[in-house]
Amino acid sequence: MMNPTLKALLALPRPEYAKQTELVLVDLLWRSKGTTLGQAEAVSGLAATREQGRATKRLVLEKLPPKSNNIVTETSGWVREAARDGIFADPADADLFSDAVVNSIAAPRSQRDQSKTCAPVHRGSVPLQTLNGAVNKNAPPNLARAVDVMAQLGGAPDEGAAGASLAEALDSPGGDMVSHFFEHVAPAVWRREGNVNLPEWPASLASLAPPGPGDPFFTGLCLEGPQGWFWDRWQQLLDPSTGWREALPDRRFIDWATCLARTGLALTYLWEAAVFRSLRELCFGDEGAWDQFVSMFDKPALLVVAPRSTPPSEKDLTALLGNGLGDGYYARAALDEATRDQPSRETELDLASDGEEARKFLASLNLTAGEAYRDPRTAPKTLKEFVRYLMLARVASDATADEADLYYLARTDQKRRRVWAEPGPEWMVVVASLAAGGPGKQCTLQEVMVDLARMGISIERATLVDLLEGAGLTQDSPDADEAIVISSGF
Repeated sequence: MMNPTLKALLALPRPEYAKQTELVLVDLLWRSKGTTLGQAEAVSGLAATREQGRATKRLVLEKLPPKSNNIVTETSGWVREAARDGIFADPADADLFSDAVVNSIAAPRSQRDQSKTCAPVHRGSVPLQTLNGAVNKNAPPNLARAVDVMAQLGGAPDEGAAGASLAEALDSPGGDMVSHFFEHVAPAVWRREGNVNLPEWPASLASLAPPGPGDPFFTGLCLEGPQGWFWDRWQQLLDPSTGWREALPDRRFIDWATCLARTGLALTYLWEAAVFRSLRELCFGDEGAWDQFVSMFDKPALLVVAPRSTPPSEKDLTALLGNGLGDGYYARAALDEATRDQPSRETELDLASDGEEARKFLASLNLTAGEAYRDPRTAPKTLKEFVRYLMLARVASDATADEADLYYLARTDQKRRRVWAEPGPEWMVVVASLAAGGPGKQCTLQEVMVDLARMGISIERATLVDLLEGAGLTQDSPDADEAIVISSGF
């Protein structure tokens, strides 16, 4: 087991709610150093404001009413124009097919969304939108780096490895009409955007040049936590040799990738908050804080999935997703400020020790209680909203049935006052199927439980069996203990 340093623990960037969780993948393809777009900093080639008809950085598929923002650039019209030029002779047919394709990959929407986005099911859909457009900012938080750092903490060997894996999976276009459509549309839209860094639509999204070795201070630091689970299952899903890319329909394949990213990020930031709360308590003399800190690298306990019969008031996560994250935010900020530009950031915290040296080191930082124990309710909402909305299902009042978000990890009541962990119907299919290893394969209940424990999720056996049965994945009687056979969903 590697020993953490403050430098490693501070590596995760500060996130922000991204409205549609599919945009985590969109940002990964645009800005990860493992992609050609990210290496060339392609999004920087787009104008910040409108200049002679050029597109802005704020690309969206379509603006939703009242459509008052003139900085945001819509791309849906360019999709229709591209279809009219070279694919369909009849403009009406071009518009009809374009709208049908775009609607088929529309991302689930949340209430008060101001734009329509789509799941990046094909590499040709990438230039249709940016994170900048969806959140309506020129410089939104770098979610691509958040995913890449999470992957490195989980064992990814290179900076940008997570983005490279996704880009490689999308670089192999299919032979159907939709793939042909996107291969034609992408260069046309790219030319309209006037990107100065990449004058031609790239032949490959995956970067041919290696992005560079991972930082030795945090590569593989959290193999037994949610980061390690994410990287292992991310590789498994995206590696063509496992058969998932071929077995899953394009939309479901991207939905599964989105599920991994949103689950991994939510649990990773809960993990980070718990880590920094433990370090702060250790700094101020809490003798039990060291064991809690060490457990974050061995058997993290982050969420409890209670039986469905448990009243919401007894399984409410509102305090954890509010004050818990806020408290961790201030603990992290205090340690960050105390060690900024200091060599002490690289001091190893020996996980195999009794913690006495770590306690002395932290005491030497001279943290003040006033800074480390600030009112968590006053912490910025950005992190809290990011984790909360990654976990919750997105629901728009005018959303159609086929836009439903079925990959959530938590539910809320109608007034959104209470939140509790309860996986959606497709979330368990993803987790169990990847634990099985590949299409048509099987695993045991114990193997699924190991994956959940690695993610930091605690769940009673009976509750887990109930969820698996509800998803139609079990093959044996519920009294077969941990040897119940679980079949892949595909």
